[in-house]
Amino acid sequence: MAPAPTLPIAFKVDLIPVVSSNVAAIGWQQNQLFVKFNNGGEYKYSNVPERVFHDMLAADSKGQFLYEHIKGKFPYTKVRIQNIHIEEE
Repeated sequence: MAPAPTLPIAFKVDLIPVVSSNVAAIGWQQNQLFVKFNNGGEYKYSNVPERVFHDMLAADSKGQFLYEHIKGKFPYTKVRIQNIHIEEE
């Protein structure tokens, strides 16, 4: 019998929901940018400075920012993200 496929490691991250046609939420911790896409994909980009995360939050187009400033510039891996974001009342 073949072994069961291993699932990516689940990271506990404070994801912030964003308005985007491509990106559902983003989070940052310990120089890692976490991105949850509207299609359900979840990725971790490594060695991302905190300022890049804040610049992405402020960008008018999150998907365009990701394409121009993150993809191809930082190593990434597919992950599972457990969102620990708590909405303030």
